[in-house]
Amino acid sequence: MSYTLRNLIFFWWLTSAHVLYAQSYFNKRVDYGNVPEIGYNVLIKDSGYVVTGLVSDISGRGGIGWLELDAAGTINKRIRLGSERYIFLPGLSGSMVESSDTGYFLYGCAIDTTGNQDAMLFRFSSEGDTMWTRRFGDDFAQKGYLCRQTPDKYLFLLGQSTTDDPSGDLWLIKADSFGNIIWEKTYRSSLNTYEGEGLYGEGAVLELTHDGGVIMGGTTGAGYPYIGLGADMWVVKVDASGNIQWQRKLGNSYNDGLSSILCTADTNYLIVGAVGDSIHPYYSFLRDAELFIARLDNAGNTVWEKKIEGNYGYEGAFFCYSISSSANTFLIAGPSENDSYLMKLNFDGDIIWSKYHDFLKGELSSNLIFNIAKTVDNGIVATGVLLAALPDSIGPPPWRQDLWALKLDSLGCAYPGCELAATGIGEEESLSGLRVYPNPTSGSVTIEVEAPAVGRVLITDLTGKIIRQVDTPPGFSVLEFGYPLAAGTYLCVLITDGTRHSSQLLIVQ
Repeated sequence: MSYTLRNLIFFWWLTSAHVLYAQSYFNKRVDYGNVPEIGYNVLIKDSGYVVTGLVSDISGRGGIGWLELDAAGTINKRIRLGSERYIFLPGLSGSMVESSDTGYFLYGCAIDTTGNQDAMLFRFSSEGDTMWTRRFGDDFAQKGYLCRQTPDKYLFLLGQSTTDDPSGDLWLIKADSFGNIIWEKTYRSSLNTYEGEGLYGEGAVLELTHDGGVIMGGTTGAGYPYIGLGADMWVVKVDASGNIQWQRKLGNSYNDGLSSILCTADTNYLIVGAVGDSIHPYYSFLRDAELFIARLDNAGNTVWEKKIEGNYGYEGAFFCYSISSSANTFLIAGPSENDSYLMKLNFDGDIIWSKYHDFLKGELSSNLIFNIAKTVDNGIVATGVLLAALPDSIGPPPWRQDLWALKLDSLGCAYPGCELAATGIGEEESLSGLRVYPNPTSGSVTIEVEAPAVGRVLITDLTGKIIRQVDTPPGFSVLEFGYPLAAGTYLCVLITDGTRHSSQLLIVQ
């Protein structure tokens, strides 16, 4: 079995917070002890985070890693779940979900000593102890990818079943909260261009829909004898009983990869993937890809679609995940050459801001974000993998591969005021669009804003540390800050679309 590193794109709806919480930041390289590690899932636990992923032992046998971090990124617990009889592998990003009771479900794989591979459902306590496991499969190879729990506590489990066809089918199980199968079905696209077209590589998406069913899909490609004739994004909507309601293919005539699906509040769907500009061999990878974003209505019809130019590929198969909340924006995260990007967009697919992040600085090293979650302070926590090359690391693999964990603020910044750094926060400016009075002040201050779009007013100190933050609607707004500030000099800044438009010094006596 080839368990390739995952090149992922993730969605996330972001809430529009009007008052900035105190933000925390960290950027960590985590090593379990000179073995390969990859972070695939990050969830909020109490005031900190739990990260799960793949952690091998010194002989290279795969296992499930459990990592607990506090809000500052300090490691409080580190567990590896392994077995002498099995190699355990987590599923894709999004393979672990919090139970509606307590604890967590994780869907992945187990490979026995004979090489037989089955899907496996793990039930963990809130402390990471294994409560029970369930294996699903037959004499052929099965893989567990994604897990979702419904409001009435049933589980939808999505994987891949190869049965007697190595190209594989999507495999959906509905189970109860104890892992007992209610029904299971396999799916293959009926929109095939070529005979033998099946699921391409190890990629799948799964989200619950408003009507009690699921929307799912993957990347399909031509099988033998048509190998190398391209791949497509395939999306299929099924009802609560697993019956197909509609299916779509998206992309161009070259290699395309499906990455994420997001169900919106108006029962539409946002699709994110990548489109290539050439044909590559079967099970090959997308590089130098362009982002593809589409909005489908609840019948699967295209409302709009667009491409975002740039280098958004990495040498790894495309996998899928999305996180949803309750606002009118979404966040995409994924690899770009040797670093990773975060990009916030509105529901028309327009970019609001984008940020790039890394830990390793070497030209040949890679920093890959695989999963993100919204934090209690309205920030972003992420996990993934660091692949080190000289001069970032010495010695042979696997010592060059470590888990990556980072905490960012609500603007995708790795430090306070990063959105101001490129425009020079120390400059004294008094430009149109921002008026501050009285100035100097000994108490409250009024700020008049004329923002060309949805904006944000920041009050920072002169180091760029954000003291207060308020979001503003398009057009003219009057903001009254009645809370006290310590005596000193501050900067009032108007930000729209991630760009500083105006700033003015504020003197507090």
